[in-house]
Amino acid sequence: MKTGEKMSEEIVVSICCLSYNHENYIVDALEGFLTQKVNFKYEILIHDDASTDKTSEILMKYEQKYPDLIKVIYQKENQYSKGECVSKFLYEKSRGKYLALCEGDDYWIDKTKLQRQVDFLEKNSDYIATYHNVLVVDKNKNKLKEYQDMHPLYKEHDIVKENLNQIYLCGQTASLVCKNFWKNWSEKEKNIFCSKKAPGDGKLSLVLLLMGKVHFFREIMSCYRVVLDGNSWTAKSKNKNQALLQYDILMDLKRLADEMFKYDYNVDINSFITYSFKIFLKKLTYSDMKIFFYLLNQRKSYFDVIYYTLKKISGVREERNESYPPLIQSVEKDLKGSYYEN
Repeated sequence: MKTGEKMSEEIVVSICCLSYNHENYIVDALEGFLTQKVNFKYEILIHDDASTDKTSEILMKYEQKYPDLIKVIYQKENQYSKGECVSKFLYEKSRGKYLALCEGDDYWIDKTKLQRQVDFLEKNSDYIATYHNVLVVDKNKNKLKEYQDMHPLYKEHDIVKENLNQIYLCGQTASLVCKNFWKNWSEKEKNIFCSKKAPGDGKLSLVLLLMGKVHFFREIMSCYRVVLDGNSWTAKSKNKNQALLQYDILMDLKRLADEMFKYDYNVDINSFITYSFKIFLKKLTYSDMKIFFYLLNQRKSYFDVIYYTLKKISGVREERNESYPPLIQSVEKDLKGSYYEN
């Protein structure tokens, strides 16, 4: 901010952070929020979902130290286990023109992140959201290169509604800054969004793309922490057959797109059938066989499945993937001098 320039009292960004049993990680998230260099006012909203460790104690100390900046919702009962859409508690409290998301075990590593993303959205009113590349790390903040393909590193690009059949996520949640869509939704729209049980990152990517354009920055400005033990989703799903779960998620997103936007979101079941068949051949278990036949029976034409499988086996690349932005092939070289090398 320039010398003598007065900061507006209006909240420009509401940082929304979901936390549960993140005592070993929440400080990283909080410090990433607090060290942002911006020329606008922002607030930090945190939802602690009845943590059973020392997360709430840590949050209370920070809230007492920064009472005008940090506001925490402390739950006495775990809302997620009751089937609640926990994000709504933060969205309802948000006052900002924009929302910035980051879960309690992830963290930001660029002090200019918020300013850069807000500047872009201010200058480009036809865009609704921005994402950026993230670094995948373990619980001790060590780089997990073998897990980086969960969130591939892309060159700078735009994402539009027509890309929906090419991607599941626009980007990782801790990289998202978007317009505060919640303020403009009716109670009916909010209820539809919350009623769907698909993961929040998938629901957000879908609705944002159906409302406007998304810009993706090439810079790595946050870290996505993969926790391979405990109660994390990654730990629970490790080595499990994900074919049916992922299919159910996309069908839920299809219903969301139809009910909120009257949009026909195409779910390509062939890929799930092929994936489930590969798992069955590898493990030869009864449960994997049931998943394969269940998915197979969702198709009216088996010819489509056979054709798709033969294409996959032969290595033929689908045309729809050709136009999507290329990955950063040599990460170490292309991002020289970045956090990735540290």
